[in-house]
Amino acid sequence: MMSLRSRVLPPPHVQYGGGASIKAQLGRWNLLDVKLYNPKTLSNWVVVSCVNSRIAENPREGAEASLSAFTRTLQQVMERVGMHVSPPCCVLYKEPHELLDRPMMQAANEVCRV
Repeated sequence: MMSLRSRVLPPPHVQYGGGASIKAQLGRWNLLDVKLYNPKTLSNWVVVSCVNSRIAENPREGAEASLSAFTRTLQQVMERVGMHVSPPCCVLYKEPHELLDRPMMQAANEVCRV
């Protein structure tokens, strides 16, 4: 058996806007009540929903409300930390077994048209 010397490194400090520095705890950073150091705008993005049509009779019907709630929540959380997130350019609905390279290319083309 081989023996190696090792040590546990302390968690890093994450620098936020306003000079706030937060230490990671259990590999996570808490974004409550902080602003990002250099927030950006997310203006062009898409959602790809993979819902199995064998499980749901009309997978798109149930997914639309959930995806709408997800995108609203994402926008609200990002606004709180200083980012601006526009609504997604489009939502693509695909079967989970489909290869995602085509939907991703379709999504990229959709974003580029904006």
